[in-house]
Amino acid sequence: MNTTLPIVFLTLLAAGIFLQVEAAALSEQLGIVRSEFIYERAPFAQCHATTIAETKTGLVGAWFGGTREGNKDVGIWVARHDGKSWSAPVEVANGIESPSKRHPCWNPILFQPATGSLLLF
Repeated sequence: MNTTLPIVFLTLLAAGIFLQVEAAALSEQLGIVRSEFIYERAPFAQCHATTIAETKTGLVGAWFGGTREGNKDVGIWVARHDGKSWSAPVEVANGIESPSKRHPCWNPILFQPATGSLLLF
């Protein structure tokens, strides 16, 4: 974590993965830098269980997305913020074990150690 950057607290909500703060209240909330959507259109119907981490190259957000919580098509999706905008969501885990066996992927956790690569659990 870059200690020269201010600490920012963000709340991610599953419905649209929205960093939610009302514009009028933005200036009243210390630590809130910006309020924005990570995406506006996605290749999945529902998402849930968001997580976010600060890396050397910017923020990374992750969540599970699929047709519905508990369905086998639920995978883990990730988007990166490069300081200007969010990337399109990319599925990084899908639970496919074989052509006939797929497990749903749920509740991702991102962790950035002081040294080393970003970890996804």
